[in-house]
Amino acid sequence: GLPASPEEFTQEHAAAVHVFVPVMFDISPSSGDQYARMMVDWTTLEKIENPENVLNYRLYSAMQITEANYTSESYGALQDTIAEIQTAMSNVWPQQHLSMNGTGFQAQPVLDMKQFNASEEAELTGKLNDTVSALEERGDKSELNAVIEKANSIDRTLYTQESLSNFDDALKAAVSVQNNNDAGVSAVSKAVNTLDSAIADLKYLPADYGKVQAAIHAIPDDLFSICAPETAQAVITARDAVDWTLNITEQSKADAYADAILNAIDKLEYLGADYAEVAAAISKIP
Repeated sequence: GLPASPEEFTQEHAAAVHVFVPVMFDISPSSGDQYARMMVDWTTLEKIENPENVLNYRLYSAMQITEANYTSESYGALQDTIAEIQTAMSNVWPQQHLSMNGTGFQAQPVLDMKQFNASEEAELTGKLNDTVSALEERGDKSELNAVIEKANSIDRTLYTQESLSNFDDALKAAVSVQNNNDAGVSAVSKAVNTLDSAIADLKYLPADYGKVQAAIHAIPDDLFSICAPETAQAVITARDAVDWTLNITEQSKADAYADAILNAIDKLEYLGADYAEVAAAISKIP
């Protein structure tokens, strides 16, 4: 655990630090630039409130993030941001060679040092936080694999060419994501949703009404003048019952309408011929 008193402090708890004293360095580089161990009274440490708003802490924590299951693009963006902030922060350190504000014994060293103000630090911290938040994990493709398998099992002969064109575009895009080992969660999710929608939007070809049209064509033109009204009406009822909105998967229903019309035609009862003129002619025979 942490040491409770200075007496318990050992090298195990010591923090290695790089000490740079510009004045001493100008006198003797070996005395002005050294490594040391810093003794810390751990009992006086206080927790930083809202550490996500402290640049040094956020930079340190961001540097601990490994690529793991993150996409190369999002992890690369994080590394670029870290490098950018490290460059900006490196300009905070004082320059090695001091400039003087005067001459002779009255000259005083001038510390050439860039200091961040609160808004500048907040801007860098915010940029780093945004990049960390934008890290994206590689997507789980189990659902994508399933929807692609479903798409590949579809009978293309049942659908309109226009809807198949949209479907093919979605399937091609989904396979591309499937083959991309670096595809993120958002890309995988989009591919799944787009392909699912394209499958749902497939339009069936209409049913073939050729048999129905042929059956209707077989109905006599002078139906009611040559057939018993009841049987003639049965033909008209069968004709008017046809549902013209059926699709190719309902072909049997369309064919059944044709059979119903032909069956009604077969049951037509034709009216008897009018023999009045024949009888009149016969009566005139001597």
